[in-house]
Amino acid sequence: MRLATSAELGDLWTEIGLGQVEVSEAVVAASYEGFEDLWQPLEMGVGPAGAYATSLTPEVREDLKRDLRARLGAGESPFELTARAWVVTGRVG
Repeated sequence: MRLATSAELGDLWTEIGLGQVEVSEAVVAASYEGFEDLWQPLEMGVGPAGAYATSLTPEVREDLKRDLRARLGAGESPFELTARAWVVTGRVG
């Protein structure tokens, strides 16, 4: 994925003329009681991912659910997911 690394983003800000470019990361975590705790909001259409899930036919949605569960290795035990976003700042002039 283009512009997905800290170095690429820092270089982009520098290339457009910003100075004192700094790149850092913001990490968030979400805890779930089990896979159904994660899946239920998607099934209800919550957020963009939920809107996508509810737009699928029931058969395709069930395939998505099965694939997501397998990819996460999630069962009925509690688990946590983390996500990272890059934060880039720079100064004009």
